[in-house]
Amino acid sequence: MSLSNILQNTRCYICGLNLLRSTEAQIFIRMCSNISESKEIVIPKRIPRGPTDILKALASTIKRDPTAPHYKFHDDPYLIPISNSSKRIFALSQESGRKTAMWVREKHAELFQHREAEPPIEAFFPKIVYDETDDVDNETLAKLIKSALISDSINVYKLMQKCNVEISEDNKQALLELLCFFNETEQLAEELIEERWFSRDMSENLKKTWRNGSYAEKLFEELPKNSKTYSAIILGMLKYNEIERGYKLYQEAINEGFILSVNVYNSIIKVSSLVASLEQRWNFITENLSIMNEHGHKPNLQTLNAILFALMRMPKKSKKQELALNTIAELKKFGVEPSLGSYHFLLLIFSNVQDISTHFNILSSILDNIQGKEFTIRDSSDVLFFFTAMDTCRYYLNDINIAYRVNELLWFGNNYNLIGNSIRESIYYRNFFCLIIQSEDLKTIFKFYDFYVPNIYTPEINVMEELIKTVTMNGAVEYYPKLWTDIVLFEMWNKQQILIELLRGMVLNNVSCIPPSEISIQLGETAWSSFVKNEDSLIKTKIEWTGEMLGNILSLCLSADNFERAGKIFMKLVKDETQIIGVPQFNTLNTFLDACIKNRDVKLCFMCIEYSFENGYDNVTSLAKKLIKNINLSPANKTHLAALLGQEIFKDEEELNNMQTDATI
Repeated sequence: MSLSNILQNTRCYICGLNLLRSTEAQIFIRMCSNISESKEIVIPKRIPRGPTDILKALASTIKRDPTAPHYKFHDDPYLIPISNSSKRIFALSQESGRKTAMWVREKHAELFQHREAEPPIEAFFPKIVYDETDDVDNETLAKLIKSALISDSINVYKLMQKCNVEISEDNKQALLELLCFFNETEQLAEELIEERWFSRDMSENLKKTWRNGSYAEKLFEELPKNSKTYSAIILGMLKYNEIERGYKLYQEAINEGFILSVNVYNSIIKVSSLVASLEQRWNFITENLSIMNEHGHKPNLQTLNAILFALMRMPKKSKKQELALNTIAELKKFGVEPSLGSYHFLLLIFSNVQDISTHFNILSSILDNIQGKEFTIRDSSDVLFFFTAMDTCRYYLNDINIAYRVNELLWFGNNYNLIGNSIRESIYYRNFFCLIIQSEDLKTIFKFYDFYVPNIYTPEINVMEELIKTVTMNGAVEYYPKLWTDIVLFEMWNKQQILIELLRGMVLNNVSCIPPSEISIQLGETAWSSFVKNEDSLIKTKIEWTGEMLGNILSLCLSADNFERAGKIFMKLVKDETQIIGVPQFNTLNTFLDACIKNRDVKLCFMCIEYSFENGYDNVTSLAKKLIKNINLSPANKTHLAALLGQEIFKDEEELNNMQTDATI
């Protein structure tokens, strides 16, 4: 039946009329008839979709908001972690809860026999414990190996041997490769992403971690010697820095005529600095490349990165820069395109060059080649590029414009997935912000500051210190209260160097006036808050106050016309005089004495003079004379003052009295 006939016999159940009674329907029928007669409908081929493709498509429509906290944190202003330590504790605490749930499920499997989903999700199943009562076979072993369950795979392998169950050669080889790849160490579950994100791994570890006498070595001895078994054990040993034994097995396999996997040759090239002498390293690399070629292997991306890694470890005076560029150009002829990891090694190779223009040309050329492109991880070293590029911008180029280009590339598409881990992310932004602080005006600095801080990046102590110094240098006193609020949130309020710079800057740029200005009152509140926060009895780690710091707080409280708080600060100076290093400036004590005289507090006046005398100020007599001139002292007070500073301080008063007496006569 034609399409027109189908439509003519179709009744519209919505309106109760035949489609043919509608003029629009007639037009639609003619159009469909013409299409069916003139062109055959071709159904496109099915595009295979993964289980998360729809979620990825939806996620791609929403960009991350840098001003909002990460989705893993509670969206509550009172619960969102701000400091680096609180972010780490919060995320790992959540992950600890997941690990606890996984442990309960494993230890009490009998309580979790129900099905949470249909079709069932294997990840929700309790872990199966295999023993001698279980019927194990090659299918069971293959499934465990595929799931990378190390201990279970070894256990089932031993059970199959004990029960005389024939084990396939494929399973034996797969088990050997599994044990060598993971060094017989259970890996973190895929769900535990935070533990990987906050890991402390920052560099290529050269410490030997290969397990001598491991089950992998026993299995290697049991299996027939061929290219696959040699490749597996050599790769495992080289990966975990059992270099000497791995290289011996490599030579043994080559002498036996085995054609090893391309990854073995790449790994041997990578460790060339540890197996070849200084003069022979490049020859060693070229010899192994020749062996690869003889065995029919073409170089790949890992070959390129292995060569660049080996060149990176060569001494400064070698021709490694020239060799690196030639290697990249040569391997491009084989269709090997560099990855971000390749550029990371290239930047490190040129890091020893003294000529700044060379660094600029290399990084600028790299960015010209990759700007506006989206990358995925093709090599494990790819996550090191952005970290190294920003490091180059700061320490070798000191160029903010190149840094902006690197940052633009990082935020393009999904490139942020290649930032590495939390430590590399922090170091990246530390270098970026230090460049911004050195190069830009305050308005631009705080534009980036408000954009990234604190949800993406929490500044470290040295970055905050540089930021405070910049604010001080520009005399921008309005930023101090904001910075102090952030310092408290970042849990840096007890960091002495930050507090020293903050108080010093506020005193330097504060303009005292009567009555106090609004900004002077704010600075006074900030200074007092820093004192109260660090004097809290519940705080375990307290700051070591210096005389300069307390003097600055005292000065700011006086500028805010808060004599009561200033008196408490001074009492702290007197009470803990033996514990406080240094003394305030004389001008601060002079101003405090003026405030004491104004408030007619004779006791504090005398304490101020005594403190000045005990700490050896040269102008202490001027303080005493000011007190004598402005307050009528009692005979007891005069005696006390004369005992402290001598009778000479009353000389001016006696002359004044004599002059008044002569004038009366």
